[in-house]
Amino acid sequence: MTKYMIMFDLDKKELENIQKDKIVDKYITNVTIVNDNPEFQKYMSEEEDKKKIQNSLLSEARENGINDGISK
Repeated sequence: MTKYMIMFDLDKKELENIQKDKIVDKYITNVTIVNDNPEFQKYMSEEEDKKKIQNSLLSEARENGINDGISK
């Protein structure tokens, strides 16, 4: 099971070096199809992605703080 979780962080070259089985082969095939499809290619930079994640975390924390204040 751990091997399958590790696959999520590997690039195509690293996936090719992992020990193969039915699940790994299917995953590699699907990842290749998605990565080769222009509709699924990167549409924002890593910096933009990090900024959006940070903004989401701040928004969630702010909302939790407001809700905690209201409940007290």
